Amino acid sequence: MSPSRVFRAFAFLAVLSQAPETNAQPMHLDVKGGGLGETLTLSLSGPPNQRYLLLASFVYAPTPFPGHPVGSLDIGLELLTICLSIPGFLGNLDGAGEMVLPVPVPNNPSYDGLNLNFQLLRVVGNRAHEKSNPWRVTFDTVGDYTNTLGELLQARAFATTTELSDGTVLVAGGGTGSLTSATGLASVELYRQNLEAFEAFPPMNQARSLHRATRLLDGRVLLTGGVDGAGNPHNSAEVYDPAAGTSTPTGNLSIARVGHTASLLPDGRVLIAGGSSDLSSDTSFATSAEASTEIYNPATNAFSPGPNLSQPKTFHDAVTLANGTVLFTGGITYITIFIRIPDLSDRAQVYTPSAGAGSFGSNLTMGSKRAGHSTILLDDGRALVVGGASGSLLSPVILASCELYTGGGFAAAGSLATERAIAGLVKLDNGQVLASGGAQGDLLNPTSIASCELYTPAPPSGAGSWGAAGSMGTSRSGHGALMLSDGTVGLIAGGGGASGTALSTAEIYQP
Repeated sequence: MSPSRVFRAFAFLAVLSQAPETNAQPMHLDVKGGGLGETLTLSLSGPPNQRYLLLASFVYAPTPFPGHPVGSLDIGLELLTICLSIPGFLGNLDGAGEMVLPVPVPNNPSYDGLNLNFQLLRVVGNRAHEKSNPWRVTFDTVGDYTNTLGELLQARAFATTTELSDGTVLVAGGGTGSLTSATGLASVELYRQNLEAFEAFPPMNQARSLHRATRLLDGRVLLTGGVDGAGNPHNSAEVYDPAAGTSTPTGNLSIARVGHTASLLPDGRVLIAGGSSDLSSDTSFATSAEASTEIYNPATNAFSPGPNLSQPKTFHDAVTLANGTVLFTGGITYITIFIRIPDLSDRAQVYTPSAGAGSFGSNLTMGSKRAGHSTILLDDGRALVVGGASGSLLSPVILASCELYTGGGFAAAGSLATERAIAGLVKLDNGQVLASGGAQGDLLNPTSIASCELYTPAPPSGAGSWGAAGSMGTSRSGHGALMLSDGTVGLIAGGGGASGTALSTAEIYQP
């Protein structure tokens, strides 16, 4: 296992021809790639036509830069001479203020785990006038899972992980690794992928676990429902403003909801659907499932009633399709025969938005009952439904089977090699899908696994197939999994470990 990948931007020193000052956009660096034998892509931006210098360093540490407005650099200068000799590391941004530098990475095992730190400078005459953000890179073997440099500041499972408009990730709330005994946290952390590090952020107004987070069109994040610090479901909602670092309570949900879904609609509203209002016992999780929905309007900061699902459900899944409709699949539900009896659902429905409440289409039947499954939209417009639990709630059968929503119904997809529920699901840049970890055994108190698999679609109508994708360093379920803008997959929300306890470790997968 190689050390954690770290990306950082280069610092430039130079004595060059005079360049005029401008008040255009600040210097910024983005880095993508870093797998051995692949191409590391450095994207530079700043004031148009300005002189830049890009430096690399083995050392990440404050370096005084006396006599220059930048004050100090975030990296060392021991590779300065080498950087100045590399074509492209010194030059001018174009008329749009951009430059892309592709850097081939040798497929050399001795480079595995090598850390480089980068930073960019804007140079005017013989002075550095502005520095970019830093970026740290650790070169890894393709297919490796490596721990991030920093760990979560607090162990948490069933947290929400939301990539923000600037590429950072908001990690909010979470709790223990059990569904029915979860207790919520109010704490929030911010993950900076350019440093592979977590930092504390102002807390939410309400502790939350098993809640939902939805990034709004204006970049703010809507947080809804969940359980509080005592494990009680609640109906509160709040909107997090990452730019201000503050969270503001908004109108409450009509009822307490845990295990619901929250889907961003094309017009910027958010559809909240289903969920449970009682976690006092294993069966009440199911028998308190809701069929109701409500719609949050960011313009009014209020919730209004939406149409009902055809059956109550919680721990279901929802995915927004390419045409803006929303597919709802499976879930934990109940049937009524004198009393409410827990059951799992094989029903699916498509929600069509409108200026009003919108509407649900007729019921579709999936190939299997599923709860705790994961769904993702493929590049060809189909939706892949992966794993989950079937059978009964108290004696679940964890599934390896998968299916594809084709627009009019469901068709079988290639099966996983390993049964898994509550897995992380991420679509890679090449259209493949990575399924990481997940749970086996008891769905409500899961036993986590470390293995991962990679799905290769077969468009337009093929079943596709799964192949082995190695194993994480730690068994996880209920963890966060995101495709980050640097092209890596960040498993950055801890999750429940093999014993059900919450984890503070985080890993990066190099595609």
